[in-house]
Amino acid sequence: MHRLLLAPIVAALLLAPSCTKGTAEPDPEISEALDRLDETLNRSAVYVAEKEQRIASIRKKLSNTEPGLPQYRIYDALFDEYSLWNCDSALFYAHLKEILADRLNKPDLINDAAADIAFRYVFSGMYSSAMNITWRANERTGSFFTQDLPRLNLMYEIYHNMVLAFNDKYSQSEYVKQEAEYLQKIRDYENDDSPAYYNMLAKTMISEGNYGKLILILQERMDAGNLGTHEHAIFHYWIGKAYEISGDARNAFLHYITSAKADIESATREYHSLIRVSQFCLENGYTERAHRYIGRCQEDALIADAHTRLAQISSRLGSINKAYEKKTRDQNRSINIRNFFLRLVLGILILSLVYIVLSWRELKRTNKEIRGNIKAIQEANRIKEAYMGQFLSLASSHADALELYRSRLRTLAKRTDFEAIQQELRSDDFINEELANLYEIFDKTFLNLFPDFVEQLNELLRPEERVSLDLPGGKLTNELRVEALIKLGITDSRQIAKFLKLSLTTVFNYRVKFRNASLHERDSFEDHLKAIGR
Repeated sequence: MHRLLLAPIVAALLLAPSCTKGTAEPDPEISEALDRLDETLNRSAVYVAEKEQRIASIRKKLSNTEPGLPQYRIYDALFDEYSLWNCDSALFYAHLKEILADRLNKPDLINDAAADIAFRYVFSGMYSSAMNITWRANERTGSFFTQDLPRLNLMYEIYHNMVLAFNDKYSQSEYVKQEAEYLQKIRDYENDDSPAYYNMLAKTMISEGNYGKLILILQERMDAGNLGTHEHAIFHYWIGKAYEISGDARNAFLHYITSAKADIESATREYHSLIRVSQFCLENGYTERAHRYIGRCQEDALIADAHTRLAQISSRLGSINKAYEKKTRDQNRSINIRNFFLRLVLGILILSLVYIVLSWRELKRTNKEIRGNIKAIQEANRIKEAYMGQFLSLASSHADALELYRSRLRTLAKRTDFEAIQQELRSDDFINEELANLYEIFDKTFLNLFPDFVEQLNELLRPEERVSLDLPGGKLTNELRVEALIKLGITDSRQIAKFLKLSLTTVFNYRVKFRNASLHERDSFEDHLKAIGR
């Protein structure tokens, strides 16, 4: 009968997935940074509301402002708020600036309004229209292409994006030449310590390969303070870019995350960093986050009408979606496997308990029949010890099987890059609970078999070294469990350490402690210990 009960357990162990090497833990600093980014994204509605309230406050001033330069400044402030937020609204106020600048006939305002319109056209992918606006303004003022950093930046962006957008080699060569000329003009521009200057400095130093120097300059400027949230986003983006190109992916990832967080906090819908974060997430196993982040990028870029960003997003969207769909399929498969093995383990535990109960009943019946016969009693005790040893071996195998099962699922989760399963399976709670139940059953069973074990153990020890008879909750301490296992004939310290989940040194110290406290010769202490109950 007992062999029949053991058969399903043996079969389950043979069918369980084989154990493979453990997987590396995620980088805690990156995980924490991503958690903070998620918290910021969850609060994005708050930042949007603050921005809309700020826009409404600026717009309210229009009703009390006389036409002229004050009104132009309000239009300019509204354009700045909308420029990376909503294309239609930004262009609306840029054109109002243009109309008012023409009416006032002020060259500096005409150039400023034209630059704003061209700026929005660039981000909407309308490069030829952006170029026409600049030439039209220059025809009126004769001064649009002067050495002004924002306009140098604008012209560089126009030619830079035209190089990327056009495949005609003749036209492209001309655009490359113009791009290089404006980049040189930016290099020669005097440092005015403005965020715009550092933004352009980053572009030039990246093109020159001065990554380490750029990182130091930008970090020193941030440490100096007086930068807004959006400027912090730009600075961290360029630091991340420098780290990425120089081969330091980890620091690049961290700075891109910081930049993306600042972009969301500043209520910006046209940005670079979150796109890069989604790509790094895909490469580092954060597939669900990569899918969520690239979706947010696409949503914001559509609202902002940022065509250049949409092109970048589209180039990554396919691979991220494919990985996410695969992750979802594997997740469902892993959940099914996990549920199957949980049911299997539960069945094994139930069968084990049935086996122990039947064995215990048979043991009691045997003891009753041979009571009074010393030889028969000794034989019964040997049977009890054999059952207990078999139970320990079986229970230990169960614990090992559960741990192998958990390791297997963790490996499967890592191979298929499913973060949620890894987080669940990193917990030791399930294994610890099973071990606690195992030790409770062991203590209860052992003390039922040898109720006077602690008293008889104390009789082997010097009075001052005896252990307390008070066992809280009827449970043995780890010291007493070591002695109980030796009583059962398990004398291999490695096997004891494995079963009790103790270090080999701890088991050795416990054994030495009791030997030194013995009333008998220390080398014969464990022989007397094994004789308890016989």
